[in-house]
Amino acid sequence: MDDPKLAVYIAIENAHNAIQYGGTTVGPMVKEVISDALGILKIPSRENEIPFNARLWIDKKIYKVENYIGLDISNIKRTINYNIIIRGTGNKVISQMPEVGEWIVEGGSIILYT
Repeated sequence: MDDPKLAVYIAIENAHNAIQYGGTTVGPMVKEVISDALGILKIPSRENEIPFNARLWIDKKIYKVENYIGLDISNIKRTINYNIIIRGTGNKVISQMPEVGEWIVEGGSIILYT
C-alpha cells in the first residue's frame, strides 16, 4: 500500500464450488501468489506485523527455509512438511533454492544442489 510493486488479478470462470464467494475461491490463490512474489522480490516483512496463523480448513502452513549449505547429504533430515530434492552428484550442498530464511508452503519443495 505504501509503494506497490505488483498487482494480482485472478478470475475464475464458471466456478463450481458450494461456496462461491471471492474470499473463499480466489482469496487463497491470491495470497499464495503474493506470498511467493514477496519472497522473489525480496520485500522484507515489517516490524510489528500480525503473524500468519493458518486456518486449518483452507490455508496451508508455511515454514522458514533452513540453511542446508555445507551439509553432507547423508546428514540431511527429511520432513513431512515439505519435499527435499537433491540435484547433482556431490556429497555436500553448495547451493539451495529457496534461499535460507525465505518461506515455503507446506507440501512445497526445497532444491539442494551438490
